[in-house]
Amino acid sequence: MATAALRRVLPERAAADGITLGIAGGCMAPAIRDGARVRVAAQRFYWPSAVLVFFAADGRLTAHRLIDAGPPRWRFRVFTRADNARALDPAIPLCDVVGRVVGGECAAEIVRVPSPQRGRAPACFARAAAAWALGLHRATPTPSTRDG
Repeated sequence: MATAALRRVLPERAAADGITLGIAGGCMAPAIRDGARVRVAAQRFYWPSAVLVFFAADGRLTAHRLIDAGPPRWRFRVFTRADNARALDPAIPLCDVVGRVVGGECAAEIVRVPSPQRGRAPACFARAAAAWALGLHRATPTPSTRDG
């Protein structure tokens, strides 16, 4: 579980100098493999398909791809998904985002997200939202491993 100090310090460090974090789990493979060390930096804007590092609801640091963002109920939230998952993660408050993966032991498209890949993110979100609305998300298994 993340302590209050980690929730404060990691985003500050990511904004100032960037931070290096180890990845545990294979839900972002092959783009980010289990055991990789990645560089994370906070940015002012995050493009769809960028890989974000954030504090999940259970307090663990998680690295998943940004699918979309929105301001439900006056709190800006981001929607993410692991590359090896079918379902979206629960919405994450923007204040829980540490930063974006900007380098390290990862595939080149993680660092420089190609425009066609950015363009696919809204369609992915629409499919996931439709599945959620129809109740299909319950039938889709999600990996138990999280990157972070």
